[in-house]
Amino acid sequence: MFGVDTENNKSDIYVYPKLDASYNLINNTVIAFAGLDGGLTQNSYKSFAEENKFLAPSLLIVPTHKQFDAFLGFKGNITSLLSYEIKGSFLNEENKSMYLMNPVNDVNSQTNNYKKVNTFGIVYDDVNTLKLEGNLTAKMSDKYSIGISGVYTNYKTDIQAYAWNLPELKASLFSDFLIYKRWFGGVKIFYEGDRKDSLSSSTSIITEGIITLEGFFDANAYINYNVTQRFTAFLKVNNIASQGYQKWQSYPIQQIQILGGLKYKFDF
Repeated sequence: MFGVDTENNKSDIYVYPKLDASYNLINNTVIAFAGLDGGLTQNSYKSFAEENKFLAPSLLIVPTHKQFDAFLGFKGNITSLLSYEIKGSFLNEENKSMYLMNPVNDVNSQTNNYKKVNTFGIVYDDVNTLKLEGNLTAKMSDKYSIGISGVYTNYKTDIQAYAWNLPELKASLFSDFLIYKRWFGGVKIFYEGDRKDSLSSSTSIITEGIITLEGFFDANAYINYNVTQRFTAFLKVNNIASQGYQKWQSYPIQQIQILGGLKYKFDF
């Protein structure tokens, strides 16, 4: 792969491994698989802002170089209705991007507003990541399915004190179902574990230090009604428990959110 950084007038050639193998150990009940992969992620302000909407408008943006991702796992069908996958992987990434709150600077009146308080910047570090993940899915029929998934991640940073704003644990329970004829819906309950951020300031009014954002549960649901093949009415409810947890430091999540509307598919 050939990467060009036009802003810094720099180019590089990247070579990545690409290996995949699998073996059916027990008649589709236990299938072992392994592989080695890599790649270059061309980061952009758009991709960062889709994850964190509270970014400062001025960022240093560089690509993330995933030197390798070595993985091993097992998957299969326990029954005709129940399937699973378990996977362990080890990743090595150069310039892995992480969100970190910018220092509070409410003393200098000449400072741009976005530099004064409550914006996030991007920091990069070389990070080794150990990841264990698994999922279990039950497709009871064409009308109903349910599943559970979980991911445990351990980060080892090179320079940064922590893997900022990256949780070690994520888990979710999800279900999709056909209610009656043209009515269908779904529910998702998920958990995200503790994350670390930093608080620094140009004034002694604020106590500087490492901030731990507590883990949180959330639940979302939706229901759709197909009036015709092209015309659909929908209703979504997010944060059903109406919690005020913080996904990002200093920004409590909006409490219960209800959205309804109509969708039409055009055929050109």
